[in-house]
Amino acid sequence: MGIEAPRVFKRDKNRGSKQVDISLATEMLSHAHRKYFDVVVLVAGDADYIPLVRAVQREGARVHHLWALSNGLSDRLAMAVDYVAKIDKIFGV
Repeated sequence: MGIEAPRVFKRDKNRGSKQVDISLATEMLSHAHRKYFDVVVLVAGDADYIPLVRAVQREGARVHHLWALSNGLSDRLAMAVDYVAKIDKIFGV
């Protein structure tokens, strides 16, 4: 189906910061540019991802689902994506 497994970034004690934001942004934008997907699922709630969402959308892809907990979801990010799915019930929140 062309669905790729999610990325999990593990902390490397020798490297310090996991650099998850930069790794995610670089990979997501490069895949959008190469037209590897039409829809991407972003599991995050941080407004720092708004420029990434807009850049991916400019490449013609939809950030169709933003999966986040209600208490960690930026209102501005929710407005930037194409669809929001709150996952509170899954975690009993």
